[in-house]
Formats: sequence, structure tokens, C-alpha cells
Amino acid sequence: MSKSAAKTFIILILLLVPHVSVAVAVTVESIAATVEDRIITTGEVITESKILAIYEAQRARLPIRGIFSMGLLNQMINRELVYREAVRAKFDSGERDVIDEMLYFEEKFSKPEEFSLFLEEEGLLLGDIVEWLHKRQVTLAYINEKISVMSYIGARDVEKYYREHSENFEGRPFEEVEDEIRLQLLAKKGEEYLVEWISDLRKRGKVKYFIIPQDQPLY
Repeated sequence: MSKSAAKTFIILILLLVPHVSVAVAVTVESIAATVEDRIITTGEVITESKILAIYEAQRARLPIRGIFSMGLLNQMINRELVYREAVRAKFDSGERDVIDEMLYFEEKFSKPEEFSLFLEEEGLLLGDIVEWLHKRQVTLAYINEKISVMSYIGARDVEKYYREHSENFEGRPFEEVEDEIRLQLLAKKGEEYLVEWISDLRKRGKVKYFIIPQDQPLY
């Protein structure tokens, strides 16, 4: 797969992990949802928001504010479903060493003491972060492979799109826009497949909500 195509798949992966959602006021920790035998509490969702904030930031700054949101809860549900599917399929992600990821995460903190303080305040062990990173790696790799396999675009599809939308390319020759068209078609087909696949996993995954509202996007 080309680097440009790989970037397209990474964009599609983000469909699985929405960050914009309606926050829900949560004052007492309770069960938010279950996925088969996995219980997800409201406190876990809030902690997840903090871990994501640290992972995506250039530098972690304590204290870190966490929020509960249905979008984040759905992200956790989807990740759990995909991870379980990958395990059942005995998927080999060929992942890089999780220790490298762990060091990357820890380096977000200015001092080792701040990292230890964060773990203590969240009631986390080092192994909890390692597990989070491992699941993240496996999940993203499995999604990428599934989309790569199912989103093949043939030469005829590209040529047909060029003929039917030639006015959009302002007279540019086919050879110049061929890769661009293929990426557009890959993105569209990959998105359609991803939505259908996640919906199917949810139907089979025994997902149950214990908190409202439940009318937020599921993927």
C-alpha cells in the first residue's frame, strides 16, 4: 500500500474514535455500559478522556481535566468490540514494542514524579497504561487491515469516475489525477465498510447502556 493510501486509512480509523460529543454531567461513578462481560464505568470514561488528552498533547500539564461524554463512551465500546474480534481472529498486528509507546507516553510529563502522581490520582497502575496502549495498537492495526482488504479499487472504477466527473478536474489529464481519484474512492468505500462493520459488531457484541442520553453517534 502506498503512503498516501495508508494516510487515507488512518483518517478512516478516526471515524471509530469521535472526540466531539455532548458531555453528560456525572457526579457519582456508576456503570455506563457493558460489552459482553466487560463493564465500563463512568469513572473509566473520565479517566480515558485524561489519558487521551495526555497522549495527544505535546506536554502534559497537571491537573488534567476529565469529562464524561457519550462519544467517548462509544469510542471505548467500539475499541473493545474490535479488540475482541482481533483476538478471536488470532490477529498478529506486528505491533512495535509497547515499551516504546510507554516511554513516549511517560515523556509527556515534565518529571517522573508527575507521571507517578497522575497514576496515583487516577487509581491506575503502570500495567493499566500498558494495556491501554496495547489495545490501541492492536485495534488500529486490525481496522487498517480490514479496510485495506475490503476497499480494493480497480482501474476501471477509477477511469469511470474520471469520465463521469471530468468537469471537476479542469482539463487535467487522467494520468495526473489517477492517484487522487483512487484515494477518494478508497476513502468513500472504506468509510462505508467501516460503518457497516462496526454496526455488525455492535449487534453481535451484546452492548448494553446504563446511562442516558443514548442518541449520540455510535461511530
